[in-house]
Amino acid sequence: MCLRRMRCSRVCFGCGVCTMIATNLVSGLSGIEMRSIASLYESVGFGTADAYMADPSLLARMFDKAGYGVFAVRDDEPERVIGCARILSDNVVTSWLAEICVHPDFQRQGIGSAIMDEVLNKFGHTAIYSEIFEQNVGFFSSLGVVPRKKLVVVSRAAGQVSKDQRQCSSK
Repeated sequence: MCLRRMRCSRVCFGCGVCTMIATNLVSGLSGIEMRSIASLYESVGFGTADAYMADPSLLARMFDKAGYGVFAVRDDEPERVIGCARILSDNVVTSWLAEICVHPDFQRQGIGSAIMDEVLNKFGHTAIYSEIFEQNVGFFSSLGVVPRKKLVVVSRAAGQVSKDQRQCSSK
C-alpha cells in the first residue's frame, strides 16, 4: 500500500517512498498495443489472445465503438496493459460498463479502483450499469455501484436469429 495514498490516488505514480508499481492511466487507444489488451483479456479468462488477434481490427473496433476506454499501463513497461475498462455511453443519461479487468499479478493494488475512479469521473453524471460476477459485488459496492433488486439481466446470444427474421428471409 502506498504511504502517500492521498497524493497517489490509490495507484503509485513513482514517488519512490514505497515499492508499488508506478502506473499511469491512459484514455483512448493511442500508443496501446492490441496484443497487450488481448493478453490482458486472456489473463482474466476472457478468451485467448490468439482468438482476439485472429482479426487484427477486432479489439480496435471494440474500443473505438465503445465510446471510451481507459487503460492502466506500467511506467517501466508502457507497452504492457495491466488493466482496462470499456464503457458504452450516451454521455447524457446512461452508461454501460462493458468490462473492467486487471491482470491477476496486479490485482488488489488499487489499479481497478483507480480505473473505476476515472470511469466515475467521466460518467458519474449518468446512471452506470454493468453485469458482474457475484464475487465482485463488494468491489463495485465500495465504489457506489450497487446491485439493484428489481433489475434482471437478459441476454441474447450473438448471431442468434429471431423467429421474425427467419420468416422474413424465407419469403
